[in-house]
Amino acid sequence: MSLKEEILSLIEKGEGPTIDFKEKKFLNEPHKVAKTLSSFANHEGGKILMGVNDDGVIAEEKIDNQDIERIMTISSNNCKPPILPQVEIVHFDEGDVCYIHIPKAPLPIKANDRWYIRHGNTTRTMEFDEIKKYPAVEITPTSETIDIQSILSEESNNKTIYEDGRAVPYVESRMYKSDGATCIIYANTFNHFRGTTYYLEKSFPRITIDNLKKIIEKYYSIFQYDHHVAAFGISQGNYNWFGYGPLNFLDALENQDHRYVKMKNNGSYIHHREACCFIDELNDSIFYIHAQPNRKSRTDEKVTLDYLTVGFMFNNIPYDNIYRYFFKSIGSIPQFIDEVHEDLTVSREIDSEFTGDDYVIESFGFDRENWVCGMITSNFNKHTKTYTDKLIINLKNYHPLGEKRRYKASNVIYTEIPVGGFQAVIVNYKGNW
Repeated sequence: MSLKEEILSLIEKGEGPTIDFKEKKFLNEPHKVAKTLSSFANHEGGKILMGVNDDGVIAEEKIDNQDIERIMTISSNNCKPPILPQVEIVHFDEGDVCYIHIPKAPLPIKANDRWYIRHGNTTRTMEFDEIKKYPAVEITPTSETIDIQSILSEESNNKTIYEDGRAVPYVESRMYKSDGATCIIYANTFNHFRGTTYYLEKSFPRITIDNLKKIIEKYYSIFQYDHHVAAFGISQGNYNWFGYGPLNFLDALENQDHRYVKMKNNGSYIHHREACCFIDELNDSIFYIHAQPNRKSRTDEKVTLDYLTVGFMFNNIPYDNIYRYFFKSIGSIPQFIDEVHEDLTVSREIDSEFTGDDYVIESFGFDRENWVCGMITSNFNKHTKTYTDKLIINLKNYHPLGEKRRYKASNVIYTEIPVGGFQAVIVNYKGNW
């Protein structure tokens, strides 16, 4: 079998414990490249096809010897001991594919000073019990293999909201009409759920904010890779707060008194519970936390949350044991997979210009840190199911900070989270300039 034939065969098989697809932009984040390379080496070895997207389609990309040099440099400098992968470029009519074969390592390999291992089609940190199987590896039970605070900080800083020229953790908006306690989450997600949706979830009657932090930390310690967007929405009466990142979500919940200042000044009724929903998008699923935080009776009181549900939603039945592993780690494993036989994602076309002085910046970790990926507008309230006086429109093409453009919205996509109690909807406005 030729290498070209092998690549086509691997694409047909799809991603799994020994196969991964990556687009060329993968090279822009060396720490993630090292993490992926080491995870294969610490498992059974494997193959990465760079130039193939998550859907198994060869991207129209040009890959050259400089890209091979970057891979070899990362595998040498960021992996300890160094990895020596086999790297070759194969040309197809659609574009180039870089074939990266990683051999199984005789001893665990560190990347970015941590040990990783392939788990299904994802990457996770190696457990102490896995590492201690190698007598030559010096590690003690008290050694920290996961810097969870760095992970949470990184995920919370991927997107930054700017209002009136300053960074803010969330946006406060008002609903034009309220359909009960509805959380609106503005996020540029790409997973769409039509026809049958599968979901795994477990519910907890009441937990503290500290226990919620532990659940979020456990999630990010197990699912450390391929996070696309983390966002949240919190609603109380006809107010809705939305933002990005796990730390901003937790801070917003804890700073309840600060969020209620305007409501109290306006004489608005404040219910004894609010509603909240946090989502994080992975390659093939959306993770969600859905709860009803109780109103604090004292400023120094810890926030408690009732009717908390933790879950994942999928387009296909999840066979990866990593989900069972996660639920076991938070104390409760779902007994079965639930299904919804209706479209949870709906979309509609829009053709409307909009303006906005506030914006969202996405951090890439390299030379595009100050590029605008979304606009916050308060003069655009058409075509939405539940209206808010402020919303985010995600741009197809980013532009440098400080440049003024004429913007037009093209469509909006709504995705409902399959939970009871109150509605939570991901709203994804798309536009461009």
